[in-house]
Amino acid sequence: MAYLLSCDTVRLVSVPDRRDWERRGRHPMESLISAAAKSDVPVLITAGKARAKALAGQIHRRSGYNDRDFVIVDCALPPYRYEHELFQTDPQQTGTILLTEIGQLPPGMQLRLRARMTVEAVARPGGGALAVRLGTRRLMASSVVRLFDAVLRGTFDRDLYYRLNTFQISGTPEP
Repeated sequence: MAYLLSCDTVRLVSVPDRRDWERRGRHPMESLISAAAKSDVPVLITAGKARAKALAGQIHRRSGYNDRDFVIVDCALPPYRYEHELFQTDPQQTGTILLTEIGQLPPGMQLRLRARMTVEAVARPGGGALAVRLGTRRLMASSVVRLFDAVLRGTFDRDLYYRLNTFQISGTPEP
C-alpha cells in the first residue's frame, strides 16, 4: 500500500482499498491525523522514513505549530550532527521536531532526551495527560523497528518509550 502526499491530503493509491475509501468518503488515516494535530502530546509513528515524514508533515500543517519550522532529525546519524537541534536553548522558531529512526538513538542521547522531556512536561488543565514538548516545540518520533521489543531487549529506554508512545499511529491504515 502506498501513499501520495499532496498539499493538504493523504491519498490512497492501492486499488482495492481505494474503492472502500471512496465508499466511506474519507481516508482511514484522516481521523488519526486530525486527532494528533489537535493535541500537544508526542506522536509515535511506526512506519518507514518516507511514510513517517508524510504523516508527520500532515500533522504539522494542521496543528497550531504550522506557522513555525518543521525539523526532521535522523537519529541514525552520529549524535553531533543533531544534538544542537534537540538541546538548543532558544527553540522559538522550531514548531515541530520529527525524530526519524528513534530506535537507533544511542543510549546516552536516550537518557538526555528523556531527562529533557521530564523537565519540560506541562500538565494539562483538567487533569488530562501530560503535554510533553521540548521547549516550545512539538515532538514526533518514528521508527521502523518495534520499540516495545527493543525495550524488552534492553536496547531502548523504557521511560522514553512510554513518554513517546502517548499517541501512536501505525504506518498502515486499518481497512
